[in-house]
Amino acid sequence: MGDRLYLIRVFDGFPVLDACLEVERICSWEEAAIALGRSPETLSPRVEYVLGASPFPPHPTVILETDVVERLRFVSPTGRKRSLSAQRNHRGNMVFSIASLAGLRELTAESAALLKAAIRQLSRLRTP
Repeated sequence: MGDRLYLIRVFDGFPVLDACLEVERICSWEEAAIALGRSPETLSPRVEYVLGASPFPPHPTVILETDVVERLRFVSPTGRKRSLSAQRNHRGNMVFSIASLAGLRELTAESAALLKAAIRQLSRLRTP
């Protein structure tokens, strides 16, 4: 436990954070079906499943700040550190390529800390 799963996607050129999940464990397809109380046939067969320690917290989809995204580093399957590909659009805004997320499944420790701090900041902004 202690790992987090961040669901990040690119929408209309802007990286958005859909959710953050505290990971309980990573398991096989069959183990996931048992843990979820379902028959394996009701789940898509995958190499592995991530089970959360708790349900998704209420978390609105948010556009990540460009300065945060530019500092994020992902670990590629070959172990190389990579950033998301970006270029300026006709308005001068940085837009990111959805293709630059392909195959990226892990943040560096520094980037995870940066993203966690950004989420904390967003949470404080929403607190009444």
